[in-house]
This record gives sequence, C-alpha cells and structure tokens, in this order.
Amino acid sequence: MNRVFLFITIFSCLGLIGLWSSPNMQLITIQDNPAGIDLYFNLGEYTIKSREIDGHNYDQIIASGIYLPTDAGSPDFPSITRSIAIPQGAQVIVEVTDYSTQQYENIIPVPAPVIPKGNDDTPLIYNQNPEIYHSGNLYPMEIIMSSTPYEIRGVDVVTFSIVPFQWDPMTKQLTVYTEIHFNISFIGGNGYFGEDRLRSRMWDKIIENAVLNFDQLPDIDYAQRVKMVDQESRDNAEFVIIVPDDPDFIAWADSIKEWRIEEGIITEVFTLTDIGGTSSTIIENWINNAYNTWTIPPEAVLLLSDYPSSGDAYGIYAPFYSGFVSDNIYGDIDNNNLPEITMGRITAQTNSQLETMILKDLDYERNPPLNNNFYQQPLSACGFQTERWFQLCAEVISGFWEYSLGKNTTRVYAIYSGNPQPGDPWSTAANTYTVVNYWSNLGYIPTTIPSGISWDGTAADMINAINAGTFMLQHRDHGNIDGWGEPDFNISHINQLSNSAPYLPFVFSTNCLTGKYNDATEVFTERFHRIDNAGAIGVNAASETSYSFANDIYVWGIYDYMWPDFDPNYGSDGFHDARPAWAMNYGKYYLHFSSWYNNTNIKYVTYHLFHHHGDPYMRLFTEYPQYQTVHHPQILIAGEGTFPVTASEGSMIALVAGEQVLGRIEGADTTVWVPITPQTAGTTVKVCVTKQNYYRYTDEIEVAPSGYAYVVYSHIENLSGGNSNSQINPGETYNATLAVANWGLFDATGVNGWLYSTDPSISTGMDTVLYGTVNSYDTVVAGSSNQFTIAPGVQDSTVIEVDLYCVDDNDSQWISTFEIVVNAPDLWVNGIDGPANINPGDNFNLSPQIYNSGTGTAYNVDLLCTVDDPYVTVSDSTAQIDSIGVDSLVNLDDAVQLSISSSCPDPYFVDLIFNLESDGSMSFSDTITMNIGNIFSDDFESGDSLWNYEGPSSWHLTEHRNHSSTHSMYCGEEGTWQYTAPVVNARAITDSVSITSGSELTFWQWYEIADNSDKVQIQYSTDGGTSWELLYPDEGYTGTWAYPPYDSIYTGDHKVWEQQHIQIDHDGPVQISWLFFSGPSGVAEGYYFDDVNIALNSGFVGVEEEQNGPPSVNTYQFRLSPAYPNPV
Repeated sequence: MNRVFLFITIFSCLGLIGLWSSPNMQLITIQDNPAGIDLYFNLGEYTIKSREIDGHNYDQIIASGIYLPTDAGSPDFPSITRSIAIPQGAQVIVEVTDYSTQQYENIIPVPAPVIPKGNDDTPLIYNQNPEIYHSGNLYPMEIIMSSTPYEIRGVDVVTFSIVPFQWDPMTKQLTVYTEIHFNISFIGGNGYFGEDRLRSRMWDKIIENAVLNFDQLPDIDYAQRVKMVDQESRDNAEFVIIVPDDPDFIAWADSIKEWRIEEGIITEVFTLTDIGGTSSTIIENWINNAYNTWTIPPEAVLLLSDYPSSGDAYGIYAPFYSGFVSDNIYGDIDNNNLPEITMGRITAQTNSQLETMILKDLDYERNPPLNNNFYQQPLSACGFQTERWFQLCAEVISGFWEYSLGKNTTRVYAIYSGNPQPGDPWSTAANTYTVVNYWSNLGYIPTTIPSGISWDGTAADMINAINAGTFMLQHRDHGNIDGWGEPDFNISHINQLSNSAPYLPFVFSTNCLTGKYNDATEVFTERFHRIDNAGAIGVNAASETSYSFANDIYVWGIYDYMWPDFDPNYGSDGFHDARPAWAMNYGKYYLHFSSWYNNTNIKYVTYHLFHHHGDPYMRLFTEYPQYQTVHHPQILIAGEGTFPVTASEGSMIALVAGEQVLGRIEGADTTVWVPITPQTAGTTVKVCVTKQNYYRYTDEIEVAPSGYAYVVYSHIENLSGGNSNSQINPGETYNATLAVANWGLFDATGVNGWLYSTDPSISTGMDTVLYGTVNSYDTVVAGSSNQFTIAPGVQDSTVIEVDLYCVDDNDSQWISTFEIVVNAPDLWVNGIDGPANINPGDNFNLSPQIYNSGTGTAYNVDLLCTVDDPYVTVSDSTAQIDSIGVDSLVNLDDAVQLSISSSCPDPYFVDLIFNLESDGSMSFSDTITMNIGNIFSDDFESGDSLWNYEGPSSWHLTEHRNHSSTHSMYCGEEGTWQYTAPVVNARAITDSVSITSGSELTFWQWYEIADNSDKVQIQYSTDGGTSWELLYPDEGYTGTWAYPPYDSIYTGDHKVWEQQHIQIDHDGPVQISWLFFSGPSGVAEGYYFDDVNIALNSGFVGVEEEQNGPPSVNTYQFRLSPAYPNPV
C-alpha cells in the first residue's frame, strides 16, 4: 500500500526550477563549453511504498529509472548516472545553484539486497548496514557525487551520480530533491579534449553516447587520416587478426582481411610468432604496445582460434579474471576493467570449423536472407523466476521490437519458479517498480504481467522458431555449459536445427556459463556457432557464472547501441548500427553508468564475462535488404587526390586498390569527394559502399592517364517507349536519352556515341547521337535518343550489359559499360484454399492464389491446371486475370474443380501442374503436391499391433466402453473399472508414421479422472520417444496441472464420447502418445479413446494476405558486382 506522509516543499527561485516535467527522471544540458557544463535535473514522478521484509517495516522509494540496487545494506535510493568529457589533466568541481525539495517524516528506507549470482536461487538478503542506519550522519552526505578522472579510448572522463534523496537516520526525516540545477566546472588541465591518435570513428559512436558534452571533442578528419597513414607498415591497422602458426588459419584470416579491407577497414593478420609468443602475458603486452605506439592503433582484435586446453590442435590463450577466462582483459588497456579495444573470438579448432564459422558470416553479408518473416519475427526466450528480472528484461526487449519497430516477437517462455498470473508484478526483486515505471512510460511493457503470455515453452518451440527463421534470438534465464535452464534448450536440441544458411540468427545467450570456451568439452555457444549449415551466425555469451540484475542492464545497453532510440533518455540518436561486438562494449559502459559508485565488483565481473563469438565487424541485417543508389565516375584520373561519389547519408564509402585502403568517407546524400592516395594509370580500384540493411555496393574502375579527355557513360536522362510505366519490360522497345561525363583533364569536342551489346536479351540499333563538346569534369545530355529492344521472355531482374562507344574530333575512342535491369513478372502459386484433408471419392473446388514476386506487372495472365493421373480428374482448369501488380496477390475463387476416384489408393500423392502465361511471352510453371487419404487409422477391432506401451502396464484393449463397434483403448483395471494410484507416466504410443506439416489427428475419448491432480495429455515425439512435446487439441484441454509446469491437461469428469481434433506441425516421422499420470491418492474409472485417425494434410496451405519479402522495384540502375569468392 501507499502511505500518506507529512511533507514540506521548499522552492528556490533562481529561474529554472519548475520549467520541465516528465514521468521519468530527466537530466538536461543547459549549456556546455570548454570550461564546464551547466545541467538541470528533474526527478519526475515518484512514490513511497510500504514494504515488510523479514519482519521489518520499510519504506521503498519508487521513481522511474534504470539502475542496480546500491551497495548491500545501504538505503536503496533511486539515482541517475551520467558522464562528461573533461580536458586532459583536469579535475572537476560540482556546485548546486538551485533546487526544490520535499520532506517526509518517519521514513525507514529499504536496504539494498545482496545481488546474487545467476546460479544462486536463495531469496534476496536484506540486511541493514549499521554504519548507516545507526549513525548520526546524513545518507548520502552529498546528493551529487563525482568519480576521479579516467579514460574512454583516450578521452578523459568524469562520471557523476545524482542521488536526489537524503535521509537522517536519527530523525527518520527524508529529504527529496525533486529538481536540481547545478554546474560542473573544469579546473586545471591543458584545455584539450581527448587524444587524437586514439580517436576512432567506431569508438566515437560509443563515446558520443557515453558523455553529455561530446561536442567539446575536436572533430577528427578520419578521411585524411586514412589517406595519410603509411599502410606499407603492418603496424598501422584498425583491425588486427591474431592466428596460430598454421596455413589454414592464416588463409582463412586472409579471407576475413580481404572482406574487411574491401569496405575500408585497414586490416592486418599476425601469427603468434609475429607477436613473440603464445602466453596471455605476451599477447596482452603486444596489444598494449600496438594501442600505445601505432599511428593508427587497433580499434578491434579478432582471436581466430579456440582456447588451447579445449582445442584438438591449436589455440590462443586468454587471461584470467577472478578465476575465469576473459578476452576483455586484452581490450582493457588502462586496467579499469572497461574495454578500449573491441574483442572477438572464433573458437575454431580445424579447417572444417574455420570454413563453417567464417563462411556463415561472409556468406550472410554477401547474400543476406530474402524472407521478410526472417526479419519480422525476432525470438525472445526466458525463464520466469519471481525474484529475478529475467521475464522483465525479455519483455522490455520484446515490447520494443513490437511497439517501436513493428515486429512480431516469437516468445518461448517457461517457468523456473513461481506461478505468473495476469495482474501480478513482473518481479518481487528490489527496484522492480522503478525499472518497470521507466520502461512502461516508454510504452514497451504494461505495469503488471498482462494476459496472453504463454509460460509453457519447450525445446520443440525453440527448434521450430529458429527453423522458421529469425534474425535475432535473446535469452534470459539460467544457463550452464550445455545449454539453458528455461526453456530447456541444449546442445542436443541445437543438433536438431535445420535453419540452413544464410537464415541464421545472432544469439544473445545472456545467462551463466554457456560461453565457457576454455572448457575441455564443446560448450553450448561453440556448438551453436560451429554446427554446419544451421545454428547461429554468432553468439554473445558469458564464460562463467554471471550476476543477476547486472546482466539485464548490460543487455538493455546492447539494444540501445543497435537501436539508439531504445533508451531515448540516454545517449544520442545516431544511426541504427547492428554490430553485436560493438553493442557488447557499449552495453558494458551502459552498465558502468548505472549507479557507478556502487556494486563495482559485480560490474567488473560482468565486463569480463561476456564475449563476442564472431568477427567484431559483423553487421546484422535487421530488415529486408535493399539496394543502394550510388553514382560515381567509371574512371579515376591518374595522380588525382580526390574522387567524387554520391551515396546516401549513413553509408560508408571506401576506395581500395589491392590491400591498400586509398580513402574512406561517410556518405551524405550529396556528392562527396573522397580524399585518396593518388594512383598511377593502369591500376584497378574498387569502390565499395556499405550501409546498415543494404546490400554492399561494389564496382571496379580503372585509373586512366591524366593527359587526355575521358568521356564515359553517366546516366539515362530520359526513357520513353514501352508501355510508359517507367520500367524496362520484356518484348518492348525504348528510346533512351543518355548523358556522358568527361572525367579527363582536357575537353573533348565533336563527341558522338552509339550503343552495342552482345547479349541476346537486347538488340541495339546502330544510330549515332551527338553530344558535341564535353568539357573536363562536365556532363552533357545527348541531343537525341538511342533505341533498344528487350527480347520477349527475358526473366525478371536479368542484368544486361550495354557498351556505349564514344568518339571525338581527334579520333579518340572510349568504351564504357552500363547495366540495364529488366523488370518482368515472376508468377507462382502462393497458396491454395481447399479442403484440409482429402479422401478417395471426394469432389471439391480449389482457389489458387497467384503471387507476382517479380519487379514488373503481369498483363493478360492465363492459368491452366493439369494433372496426369488415373485417379484424379480436372473438370474446370482455366482462369484469366487482367493484371497482377508488383508484390501483389490475386485470389481465383473456385477456379479449379477436381474429382478423386473412389478407387484411389489410401494414402496417395499426386502432382498438380499450374501453368501461367502473360504478355511479353512470359511463362511460368508451378507444381503443387496433393496428399490424399490417411496415414494412420485404428478402430481397435484388429488387436493392438500398431501400438507400443511404456511405464505401468495399465493401457490395454477393452470391450467395456467403446465409440464404435466393440473395442477401445483403456487405461485402468479390467473388472474393477478403476485405475490404481499411482500411475506414473503410462504411455500408449503409436508406431512411427511419416506425416506432412498440418496433418490432423482425430480420436474419440471418454474419461473420469481425479480433478487436476491426475491427468491425460496427448504428446508427440520426433526422436523415437527420447523426448515428448505437448499437442494442443482444437477443442482445448479441460484443466490445468496442479503442479509445475502448470500445463494443460485432460482431467475431471467427461462421461460422454467426444471427438478431438489436433493439428500436427511437423514434417517427417512422428509417434503419438497418450500419457496417463496419477498421484498417490487419485481414484476414478480412467480414460478411454477410440477410432484414431491421422489424416494427411492435403497440401493446400491456404492463402496469405501479404507475401514475405517485398521485392525491390528497379527502373534502370547500376547493379552490384558479384561478391568475390573466398580466397582460400
């Protein structure tokens, strides 16, 4: 309950107090400059709630914020923590200039509990610190506390916390500071912010979010830095890959190196011999030296090998922190436990594992998944534990995905302990109300557990969700080296995955021990990463036992990096950047800034525990990939120090020659001139543009001599002809007015041009057009158009190369190539609405749904359905459609009529052929397999040869009750017509049958079972009976099991025969089980079932309102060059 207190409000009147209000805590920068920063704090809404703990009555202060409980035994006051950059060598002075307070009497604040480790299930311990609760001193003595200066990647930083509560233990008076105006002044120092050499464009993103006054840091011209650095020296690399002295490891490291250099990241590979030895001390000293002495120090390091004691062949050691391995120590240069270098590890032991683990990432980035559901269905898994934040953490992330990003989260939740019900609090842990208020005010979660959440998730649910496709998997609960606690998902289940590349998620396994890569056995994270053509693209996991609550805040920080609006009250907005390794580092700083002044050891452990398993520069696609629009010249003039490129804001443009990064700059929606190292004629230069959720753009250009004009294709200025739909379609003729550009240093006069192509998909006329004078670095549009015709039947997205020949008055000749992308329909049967089950003798109609997944509209579409089978007759087989637009669906109601012969075998399979034709001589064919009949049927009149039994021998055939004829299956005692308790896990099991997903199980049942304490469940197994998963009847179960996991059951009295229907979502062999379980005292007649039938799904899966993965619609454009093969 909430208590009513006597309070006194004290206002000052210096001008700022009362100007802002918010339900959440606010910290607003009034102004900042090289001398200091002026800040305003508003507590927002808060309440004081009575709470009884261990027989003591306490007052809990509830505000809205994200912070750990304070040091155990201290008053657990809400607080807010932030950091500021300060000049090199400076100190700070904090001065409060204005405030507003409220005072409460007779307050005894709740002491903060001891934060438990993840494997500690004991209740939270609340003990008062007598040095605070029995002293005569105010707590805290200062409402604003600041740290000593430290560094984040060379930037001097001070962290400060505002604790807007002050308690007098003697009088029990609590003073609440609802608003505070204060400034922080810089004293001493040299006036310069940060060390320029250590600044990094990637680390700037972290620092920009970490400090309030990032604008005081000097701008760094990273483009000029790349141009000027000596890349001939290996001691200037942003990205360092360390490998054992083995040719396979070196070759695969070169594969990563080539891929990262292409996007403009200066990368070098070093063997253990190169760095001087194999011990962790030697490795750490070498990395420290590189950071402290290189002109461009490493911003990321990849350790490409497993830990030695767990590997079959090679290994790279890791330092130990508090008894566990931690690569974070390598990245922690200044020994403050926080990283200055982003670390990654790929725990490969063999060439085969190298190939699997590295190609997972490279192939994913080259050819990302092309199914919209993959990006729309993130997977959230957690275990519910009343005293922890597992479920709160998971639901905050799920709510953000849904509320802010519009995704459809797949939840697989299970109960570790407790009995969550709608309206219950999310957790009973300290600070839960404060954290819930914060996220609830952002709209991510309701204030209490809502209805509609299922808490009975299983390993089968996990397998199905991963196999269905998901770009990201977040887990919060307990863990061990083999897997997760809840839901129960371990290495054996990973081995059942079939989510083939590139449909691989990144997994945040936020729990204990799942990433203990130095273990002598293969651990959960390693298996997830190593399994071939399935599993995960990468994993973030802990190498030992972690701490509850700290993990949750760390995870929230990860998501705030990848989506900067996740926590809008922290950091800057910035661009979406889904790089998990960099998000990991940001998450550690985010945790650090959560009440930095307390629980430091718990935070230190968390910083060192969590590791990124994968390439540190791995970037995830979080939306359906799009093509970039990039413009640039097709040549580079020898000796030039800049090169013009137009690319969108948020992109990164790089020019590379061989293994040298010539230049790199950010795109800006307008033409930018990339500073580059001048090149000589004849050199091939690659232009590469990368951007979040876009395909990588690459194009090769030649370096041309500088003493000439150089006239080449620029763009299509105007396109006419065809059907005037601004697309290039098969069978149509077009007139294209082209523009040319002169990228040479001299003017060209009397320029003429014509088109030519050897591609049979296009025919070009020999008409010549006049461009006239084209001055140096100018663009000219032709005075007339060139004509070309696209051949009929050309497939969608066909790329046609066309050469533009240009000559001038001096008989100079230039040949440049551009690409035309054909827009054509691509028709297929998206689904068929028809009977779910088909039997011999049936007559029925089918309603096909036709989908156009191409980039061109289909006109005058004809459909013809044919079947070549003696048992199936098509009586109506044609349909016509005027047009089907791009990414459009058309339903043909009852367009096809079929009859199945009564003599048709049962079961039986037949192919239906759907032929589609449209204008432009486009033709398509789609084959749908129709399933007829039943795969399993038993009325128990011919014995029980189709059945197997496990457990107590209670199941048997009986004539006592039946639905049809004379027999049924019965669990109980013949003659007494009762079951004798206990009956523990008695199963009646079908023989294995092979089904298709959507097949229907039907049966009739009659039962009398002791209510809720005894049960019957229908389950299925896909592994020969080793594990069983619950099936859910369409009619629903009749009760809830009285014991964990509180799942659905048949129970109570149901003394009538009733048919049940169950859909089985599985392809392949299954066994069905009727499970009977009774406690020690239950007595009743028992359970009967009869007339069991498994009908094959017809194959007609129905129709969808929307199609997965809308295609990109191209008019005419440059296309991406093919991704280069792995160099190994």
